[in-house]
Amino acid sequence: MVSELSSLDSDRVSVRLNSKNYALWEFQFRIFIEGKGLLPFLDGMSVRPQVPPSSDEELARWVQTDARVKSFLLSTIDPVISLGLRLLRSAREIWVHLAQTYTTADPQRKFEITFELARLEQGDMDVTSYYNAAQLLWTEQDLLTATLCSAAASAEVIQDRQRTRMMQFLSRLKPEFESVRANLLQRESLKMDGILAILVREETCLRMQAQLDLRPGAGEAVFAVAGSKGAGGSVTKGTLSAGGEEEAYAVSRPQFRRRMSEVVCHHCRQPGHYQKYCKQRNFCVYCKKKGHIITECRLIQPRSSDSPVAPQPPPARGAYAVRQAPAPPTAHP
Repeated sequence: MVSELSSLDSDRVSVRLNSKNYALWEFQFRIFIEGKGLLPFLDGMSVRPQVPPSSDEELARWVQTDARVKSFLLSTIDPVISLGLRLLRSAREIWVHLAQTYTTADPQRKFEITFELARLEQGDMDVTSYYNAAQLLWTEQDLLTATLCSAAASAEVIQDRQRTRMMQFLSRLKPEFESVRANLLQRESLKMDGILAILVREETCLRMQAQLDLRPGAGEAVFAVAGSKGAGGSVTKGTLSAGGEEEAYAVSRPQFRRRMSEVVCHHCRQPGHYQKYCKQRNFCVYCKKKGHIITECRLIQPRSSDSPVAPQPPPARGAYAVRQAPAPPTAHP
């Protein structure tokens, strides 16, 4: 009847039956029993032999095998549920009783799965854990949902369902994945496996970037100043001048560089700088040129140490007050 039963002792079903997961448990346990050639003890194809005409040995072998199937049924069932199965004699009776008891609660379980999927989000989980949690609910939802249509229509329904799940999955990701999410939503034929691979790679890049930012000195901005070159013609390090003609072309953090590229000046409507440092907005009242203010004008800066510029009093209060600039120095004969 059964060739090898000793190997069953090392096999187990990963899902334990409770009041909420009958569809998933029934799916796995049926495959487990069918792989061992014992499915007839569950679906009623193998019945208890009658003596006579069957012999006592045949009856004993059947009882022994049926008891082994019952033991595996009970080992995959919650102890609270198994207490109510003591009066059932065969594995077939236990199987039918469980089906009649827990398939009637499918509508309630469908509602519960839908509710859990609606509130599921990534939160503190990584991408893989978040995907596994969603995949577990999707699998049970598929087991509880029957597709009553043709094969061609069923394929379209499944494809539309996968598309909806993909959008729901992406919408609950962390804000750090916004750029990747926008690109993935524009694709038509990408499957969940490909989406998961892309998200895992992006998560790895974000994790490495966070570790680099935590290194000592990672927050210091290094600016390459235009026109400031060393003896070998290479650009040297400098500081960013507040409102001057010097501009920063590179910083150590790439995200800062991305943010500055998105900044738009409210005066000239050009990207890359703020209105405070706009060259078109600043105007020098001394040399009558744009790009700087009077305190930064090079024409009134001291040319040598023996001809300093006298300090000027602070500007007067008012809506528009400009301090008087000193007269340009005259040449002595």
